[in-house]
Amino acid sequence: MKNTSRSQQNKSLQWVYITLGGFVVFMVFLILFILYNKSTSFNSKEYFILLVILSLIVTAFLSGAMRSYAKYTGNVYGGKLSIAGPIVVFIIMMFLGNHFSRNEKRLVINVFDENNNLLSGGQLDVLIGEQVYKEGISEKGQVIIAQIPDDLNKAIIRPRVVGYTFSGDSLVDVTGDKPIAIQLKKIPKGLKVHGQVQLPKGKSMENVRVYFDGNDSLYSVKSNGLFSHTIPFDDGDEVLVKIFYADSNIYQKHFRLSPLSSIDMYVK
Repeated sequence: MKNTSRSQQNKSLQWVYITLGGFVVFMVFLILFILYNKSTSFNSKEYFILLVILSLIVTAFLSGAMRSYAKYTGNVYGGKLSIAGPIVVFIIMMFLGNHFSRNEKRLVINVFDENNNLLSGGQLDVLIGEQVYKEGISEKGQVIIAQIPDDLNKAIIRPRVVGYTFSGDSLVDVTGDKPIAIQLKKIPKGLKVHGQVQLPKGKSMENVRVYFDGNDSLYSVKSNGLFSHTIPFDDGDEVLVKIFYADSNIYQKHFRLSPLSSIDMYVK
């Protein structure tokens, strides 16, 4: 009987060492996690979830160590097994975790076009520190990113909006809570067209200019009357094409634009 009792005591003592060792290891890990959380990539929500989990593990090991010690001393039923210790440790860890947690802020980005109208649709890729946020642009022309570390002051913004380009500085200052405004420029349309102009004999092609209604530019032709230009229209657009000779409109006709068909104009 004595040998059996001593064997049980030895097992209880082993569990005291195991649970106490687990408590010390996780306690050290938890303290390091709290002190160095600002150098991690966790946001505040993820940080506090991990803080609660680790604190519960620490208190579980402490509670296990206390129970094992009570069994070893034989005071399981007759003695006082206090549960205040694990609870106090849990409260202290949560307090320290909250005290050393990183401060966070909210980043608001307003997206405008070249006419200062808010743009909706598309996406912004925002690089802050080591974290990349891919956020859609709302109907109000805004991107809101919550839980930005307060100690990060720079961000790289890469807009992804169909039909628009961003020529501004992609590195922006995000210090403070002031909204950031970025302006996108519409990518001009581009359609390559070709054709030929024929004039009555005796008239030089040097004085000929081709005009596409809806565009402010006049386009020249070669000495043989051929021309090829990229104009700001789409394939399939129907446009009134005019020929100017020495500033006089001598010809006009509607054409459906296509890079595959020739715009041939014969002036009588």
